[in-house]
Amino acid sequence: MHEKLKCIEEQIESGSTLTKQLLGFARVGSHEARPTNLNAFLAEKAKMFHRTKKEALLHFDFCPSLWTANILCNN
Repeated sequence: MHEKLKCIEEQIESGSTLTKQLLGFARVGSHEARPTNLNAFLAEKAKMFHRTKKEALLHFDFCPSLWTANILCNN
């Protein structure tokens, strides 16, 4: 039961994050570029994608020495 509740909690947090991002993109001028670890960013987005497309097989082979990149983020 604990695992199921944990999964539900993760889904709620994911939905909350997605909602905040969508609301942020809807506002004009409310973004700023921030240095972001691309490995962590891509892993997070892939995890969110995999939750909606269970039939997709994801394989990660990230470069540990990947530089950070400036990505638009919500303020």
